[in-house]
Amino acid sequence: MNAQRFYSEGLSLKDMGYTEEAKDCFRQAMRSGSYDVELNVEIANRLNELKDHAGAMECLRRVLSFEPHNAKVWLRLSEIHEAIGDSSSAQSAMLSARRCDPYLFKSPFFASIIKAFRAVLESHMREHHH
Repeated sequence: MNAQRFYSEGLSLKDMGYTEEAKDCFRQAMRSGSYDVELNVEIANRLNELKDHAGAMECLRRVLSFEPHNAKVWLRLSEIHEAIGDSSSAQSAMLSARRCDPYLFKSPFFASIIKAFRAVLESHMREHHH
């Protein structure tokens, strides 16, 4: 099966409440080798929703292996790192996103994400500089 079919099957299983089976399908979709960035980001999002953060990050890193200058993928990776409490990796991914697209942070779409992230970084900096 190709990535899209595994992804679709995973969605069906997720909707029916078969969480572990859905995770397996999403992981199969990720490992099927698709170079469709949007599909891979959706697979990562579904894995993240199912609390498979490691799988989600693996999927995003795979995308970055063939599209290393995709700022939005770096940003999504940063969000997942932050969600699991890995502020250092989150900051690193955020800086990579900024290097890829310096104008990314001027977009209204990202304004709320950036504001929240700055608050977390400021809090982190205060904790580690006292």
